[in-house]
This record gives sequence, structure tokens and C-alpha cells, in this order.
Amino acid sequence: MRIDRYIASSRIIDLKSKDLPTAYAELLATFAPVLGRKTPRKAILKELLDRETSLTSYLGEGVALPHARIPMKRSYALAIGRCPAGLAFEGKETYEEVRFVFMLLANEKAQNYLSFLA
Repeated sequence: MRIDRYIASSRIIDLKSKDLPTAYAELLATFAPVLGRKTPRKAILKELLDRETSLTSYLGEGVALPHARIPMKRSYALAIGRCPAGLAFEGKETYEEVRFVFMLLANEKAQNYLSFLA
């Protein structure tokens, strides 16, 4: 699967945020053209943050991959946040330095969701 089809240059940003909720909100804002006006962004942000409390999206080596399945027209959309100075990111027991956040939004009915995550 070629993920370059799901990344727009406008969704590759340098994060200004220092905390997890603000960083997620900053990345989520880049999806505005894909999501449309009626999509409940606050609900998506809440889902992403709720998932974080049960299972961290930190993969190690400075990379985090938050993801959610939502109602949208496209199968997938991906945003990338660069954190050159690092981002305090709460894992299950410790804080880790995150340098890249790959945020994936997928259509609720998208096929190959696990393959895309891998």
C-alpha cells in the first residue's frame, strides 16, 4: 500500500505544542479540507485522547501513531507532525521524547486498516 497517496504537503507540519492534547488538536486541524465542516472534530480529539489512556500510541524510537476510525468520504488520511525539540508524551508509566507524530484517520468502513497501520 502506497501511503504517499494519503499525505498532502499541507498536513506535514512542525508542531508548536508542548503537550499531548494541544499537539493532537494542532494535527487534527490540518484535516479540515478532508473532513468538511460537519465532522465533529472535538469528538475525534476526545476519541484519540481516550484511546491514549488505555493504550499509548508511542511506538518507540521517537515515533507516535495515534489513529481513529471516523465517518469520512476518503478511505484514509494521514498527517505528520515534526517535533524537533521533542514532545512530552505520556506513555503508560513514563514520559518519552517524541520527534514525529503520524496521525491516521480512517473511514469507519475502510478495508485493510490493520495493514495500513503496519
